[in-house]
Amino acid sequence: MEQNKVYAQERERILNIAPEQYVKRSLAEELIKKSAYWYSHRSQHPVHAPNHFKHIHDPMGKAYALINALRTEGEEISTPTRSDWKINFGGNTFLISKAVLRCQSTLLTFLDNAEVGEILKLDELKHKLKMDVRKSVANYSGQEYEGYYSSFDGNHLIFGSQSISTEDFANVILSKVNVHRLFKSNQSSSSVTTILAAPSLSKSSNKKTLRPQSSVVLPSQTTCPYCSVKVKTTNLQSHTTGKCPKKPSL
Repeated sequence: MEQNKVYAQERERILNIAPEQYVKRSLAEELIKKSAYWYSHRSQHPVHAPNHFKHIHDPMGKAYALINALRTEGEEISTPTRSDWKINFGGNTFLISKAVLRCQSTLLTFLDNAEVGEILKLDELKHKLKMDVRKSVANYSGQEYEGYYSSFDGNHLIFGSQSISTEDFANVILSKVNVHRLFKSNQSSSSVTTILAAPSLSKSSNKKTLRPQSSVVLPSQTTCPYCSVKVKTTNLQSHTTGKCPKKPSL
């Protein structure tokens, strides 16, 4: 019962990232402050660019505000108050709200699967969140790129001399929840991090009782989503961005 409470609490936290798919301006600003960089800096390494948050905008919110201002007294507005935070980098646009909502969806799917015992390691979850961020880029005409944004190096989406760190973005999202408590460090020689499986009901008696279930240790290898080759889990990211023959073109 205690574990069911934990899952319920985490689901509430995940939903509160963007209640009813509404991304607050404060969250959009925090994400840009912590993930935006001057990528081509004279110091020869990326440097944080927190003031980029001043350039975020929400065309959908502006449209709603205009409709609200023009409405007659007592008139109800059926237009949803969805947010669509964006930040332009030259001819490309990073879709902040889209990235947040995709990360939220990934976390909810992760929790659904965990509750039925389908285990996902913490580093794999984080990799999925980073890929959600990499998907959320539009071109000069406002159309999202198919697949993943191709101008990418390490953890950075590169927009000329500027960039967005998928690592930092994912870390901010994870800081809003506490899914880490669903994981524990295995004390065996491999010390693999695993998630506790949801409790199952015993059918050995007429009375329903909870049967304790031990943590499940995953093998040290995983399958590349592009070429299906078995690689070490810790090397998955470097493989998919480097050696994989079927990786998305950069």
